Amino acid sequence: MQPRILHLLRGLEANLRFTPASNVVFVRSRRENDLEREKEDLLRACWPVHQAVIDSLRVRVVVCLGQTAGRWVREQLDAHQHVDWFKETNGRGWASHTHQGADGRQVVSVTHPSIANWCNPDADPTSLVVRAMKRANTG
Repeated sequence: MQPRILHLLRGLEANLRFTPASNVVFVRSRRENDLEREKEDLLRACWPVHQAVIDSLRVRVVVCLGQTAGRWVREQLDAHQHVDWFKETNGRGWASHTHQGADGRQVVSVTHPSIANWCNPDADPTSLVVRAMKRANTG
């Protein structure tokens, strides 16, 4: 997964050392399904930390790895307006989406890098994130 994250950050011309990152819940697991019974409680318990970081750093674009994290963050940030998307050009055709809230903050929900090889141009959602960053910098 790490090479794919580094690929995305290079495409954004972002420095890993200055890019805040976190899991949506602060519990390690091999798969999301392993947390199914406690997932909602964990999401609610961890959100105040995320909200504090987003607010204090004035984050305008949140990139979420996977659709579960993306849905949760969109709900919390009230980002429901669909503004952009990227569809893989490989045989899978999985899609990544950007939603925006009334305050202009954007949530980009990308395919999870543990199952999608972003280093392959057919599956690379970097352009979607770049467009969100450009909108955030001009809005």
